[in-house]
Amino acid sequence: MADVQSFLLPNATKSDFVTEVKLKDADGQVIGIIDVVLVETDQREVINFGALEIQAVYISGNVRNPFRSYIVTFSY
Repeated sequence: MADVQSFLLPNATKSDFVTEVKLKDADGQVIGIIDVVLVETDQREVINFGALEIQAVYISGNVRNPFRSYIVTFSY
């Protein structure tokens, strides 16, 4: 995790990792889970943070057509 800290918060003097952080919408409903959040603290206060989401490749069905549509829509 030292690489994560050097990338997300390179100047942090005191930090900690929190895993499986629930991401909630305005109504308090869980809409996802962030894999790792690096939190920089100053005594009892959070002063900075960075989030890390780890993705693995898994495919259920054909993703070629949606990908092609995305590329055509957003290409310049």
